Amino acid sequence: MAIESRAVAGTYDRISFGHKNEVLMGYEYEIDNRKYDTYAGRSTAPLPSRFQGRFESLGGSMGFEIKSPVAPLQYHKLRAAILFQKLDFSTGTRNNGGIHVHVTRPDRRAIWPSHHRDLPPVDAKIFEFMHDRNIKDKFLFPISGRTRYSFDEYCGSSSWSAHYGIINYRTDNYEIRVFKAKTHLLIPALEFCDGLFSYAYSKDKPFDITVDGLIAYFHRHKKYSGICKVIRDSL
Repeated sequence: MAIESRAVAGTYDRISFGHKNEVLMGYEYEIDNRKYDTYAGRSTAPLPSRFQGRFESLGGSMGFEIKSPVAPLQYHKLRAAILFQKLDFSTGTRNNGGIHVHVTRPDRRAIWPSHHRDLPPVDAKIFEFMHDRNIKDKFLFPISGRTRYSFDEYCGSSSWSAHYGIINYRTDNYEIRVFKAKTHLLIPALEFCDGLFSYAYSKDKPFDITVDGLIAYFHRHKKYSGICKVIRDSL
């Protein structure tokens, strides 16, 4: 394991594991907990190494956002237990708090297409799957852990490029906003994103992604046991 860059405020610290085909992800986890109030004179909470924290004000609510380093799924699984030991999640999260997973774009090209069909072909298929209205209502919403209002308002946009779109395009990554910020959903959220991109890139040519095909792919790999359980309990 080698460090590519040091953490800089507002950016992701990147960790390289040397496996070319691994999905690299960073995430933001929003906490609504007055323990981390800026008025207490704190600038950060006691975070694990290479994690960052910052305060956010949304309307009249004060929240705390945790930003992870960019790393493969297994790294995040190992660090999650440390994260939950260091932070007090007992007060829960505000209704709108979410887990926002940022998946590093496989092509790493500095482009900003005018439409999702201008994305690399496989990535365009991922966007089509995530923005399909029936898939959102019958699959993504039930597994999200969100209320109907929260899902529609913060990850239900029909515009592929909207900030609150369920998946949107960033300079060097795609942001996926499906899951509510609950501790038991953090690992499933990361497994979902890892599996979605791994499945989409598992064939030589782009193909239409289906719910049944994606679920079958999850079940074929033990590392996705968390999201398999969420799907089983939600659908």
